[in-house]
Amino acid sequence: MNKFLLILLLAPSLITADTLLYKCTYIESYNWKTHELKEVSQEPFLLEIDKSLKEIEFKKVKFPYTVKGNSILWEVLYPSQDRGAKLFVGDEIEFDMQLGSFKRHFKFLELEKSFEEMNGAEIFIAIEAIKRLELYELGNTHSAECEVDKSQ
Repeated sequence: MNKFLLILLLAPSLITADTLLYKCTYIESYNWKTHELKEVSQEPFLLEIDKSLKEIEFKKVKFPYTVKGNSILWEVLYPSQDRGAKLFVGDEIEFDMQLGSFKRHFKFLELEKSFEEMNGAEIFIAIEAIKRLELYELGNTHSAECEVDKSQ
């Protein structure tokens, strides 16, 4: 009975032990075309990392992530609902947990034709390209500094 009580008392701390919360503040944005660096003042944001599920919550959405060294990496694709669209947008995001360094790479892919102008084979090729963020052109990179949220 005493072991069961001890487990119940420790359970909440065991559950949250794999979850980390970071408070982040954007500091700068770099434009890869113009090579211009600007200071950025946007609202702070939170990153919640669930190590046991390998998920990160960013902007109230959970994403699966991969780990490379000290960094957590994930991608976000923003599908266009407009069949006439030629421009597609995605993010490659990297967060170094040890340094608290956050980088959000905004990427763009512009198709030569809209889906309305394509035939069957062209549509298939375009859909495959849209799914591959490495084919997108790098636009801006927003950088932020993050620290563990001590209020958790």
